[in-house]
Amino acid sequence: MKQTEFELYVKSNLDVLQGVHPELVSDLDQYESDLGFSLPTSLRWLLSVYGYSMACGIENLEGSVKQTLDCRKSISLPQNILLINDWGDGGVVFAIADNKPDNEYEIVWADSSDLYRLIDGQQLPEDISRFDNFSAWVADRVEFARENAY
Repeated sequence: MKQTEFELYVKSNLDVLQGVHPELVSDLDQYESDLGFSLPTSLRWLLSVYGYSMACGIENLEGSVKQTLDCRKSISLPQNILLINDWGDGGVVFAIADNKPDNEYEIVWADSSDLYRLIDGQQLPEDISRFDNFSAWVADRVEFARENAY
């Protein structure tokens, strides 16, 4: 979905997307500098305007950036990956940054062993969950929140 559509979607789902602790633009800029690539426009907007909620798709961007940078050192995580969520259950959600003009990168929800495949230069399996962009990931999280009565 385009940014304007995403903003309307969020506004129509504020009962699950109105969050707490909005991110400062200066902090978002620093995260981008640390990562070496731009964050998805939809992620920047959502976190700076509405903050973190149960359905926002990311628990803590500062922690995600730190974990990403640590994994670049410890397991040679590719420079274009942002770890979005690691719930400690063997799965991981990550963005694969590319040269899209709107910075709306593919989001992948896979087994952590699939992340190691990516690190080794292998193709990701076909049976993993893929989302065209961060807004599609958020829409999935909103649906999950509604189905589980958050």
